[in-house]
Amino acid sequence: MMNANHFRPGDNWGGGRLYRSVLPGGQLTISPDWEVSGPKVVVMKPVNCRTHRMGQSDEGHFGVAPGVYEVDFDNFDPSVGLLPFRHWQRKKSPQPLKPRLTVLERETPKLFNAASFLIWSTGKHFNTMITVSAKELGFSDNAEFMKLMPVWHKEMARWMMNGTDRFRRRASRKCLPEASQPHYWISVAEYAREQGFHVHVLCVLPKGLKKAFVAKAWDWWVRHAKQVPTKAALDFECRWPKQQRTQYARHVHLLRYVLKTTADVPKLDRHGRQWSLRRAVWAKPNDCTPVWVMVPQLAGICRALNAKAQEEEGFVSTFDERDFSFVYENWEYGMWEARMEQKRMGLLLKSLVI
Repeated sequence: MMNANHFRPGDNWGGGRLYRSVLPGGQLTISPDWEVSGPKVVVMKPVNCRTHRMGQSDEGHFGVAPGVYEVDFDNFDPSVGLLPFRHWQRKKSPQPLKPRLTVLERETPKLFNAASFLIWSTGKHFNTMITVSAKELGFSDNAEFMKLMPVWHKEMARWMMNGTDRFRRRASRKCLPEASQPHYWISVAEYAREQGFHVHVLCVLPKGLKKAFVAKAWDWWVRHAKQVPTKAALDFECRWPKQQRTQYARHVHLLRYVLKTTADVPKLDRHGRQWSLRRAVWAKPNDCTPVWVMVPQLAGICRALNAKAQEEEGFVSTFDERDFSFVYENWEYGMWEARMEQKRMGLLLKSLVI
């Protein structure tokens, strides 16, 4: 197949339609369907003549691709080839970053739905908050720092699924039976006067993996930091309550904290009453300073909890239903328990021998 086809057209061109067929040797036979002065058949040869190989015949030769193309001669450009060729599309240049104010608005419902979907689909709760400081890691470019966050999450997700990692064996033997743990997380970037630009990450961390998880995270960021990190570069706040109600309370507390930079914009509920978006999610008091930053995004959600995963599972949150009076009623865990009980009953019925 030819990458470019430049033709030498004849001298007599008219208006109307043109029919062409491919002859052996790569020639094009042009047959107009109207009366023109000059030859009724125009033969054009491509500059780089090469046949179209469709398959080898019995004699060992290659056949020529047949076909007839209609060409609008009124708009025909002789510099453009008639034979098919591969269109090489240029890669789109990356869009320049736009300044963003460190205030959440469109991100808040997505973060809330992801946290709700975590309990509804897995029965797990966020129990760990990690704070990663760009200033303490030596990053002066916030965009460069934020571009490393998904790379770090990908590495931690790979590590969580691999129970034989050397960091696990070195840091904690108790974690070896807890292999293949998915990495559920959401993150929010914000700015504080003393701490500077930083990111809060909520994730699900099994108790037996804490020591090894912390060692792995520090090792990764030390290798990617712009300077020797200080102790304040990474902060881990982990708790593992035993009761489900306490686990849910911990989950809600962490979620309300990372949503503290939510904008104070109006929101209507299902009954037409006006709410504040901050009040709808019960955001904690905002102690951060809104500033303009050049970053790709302010919030992140893992693939297992994003909107596509929610749609595939048929999940609808109370926030999407605009029922703001019952956003923290622990209904997700009840739905998860009901589905687990239904599965257990189904397996029990299958195991019965009649």
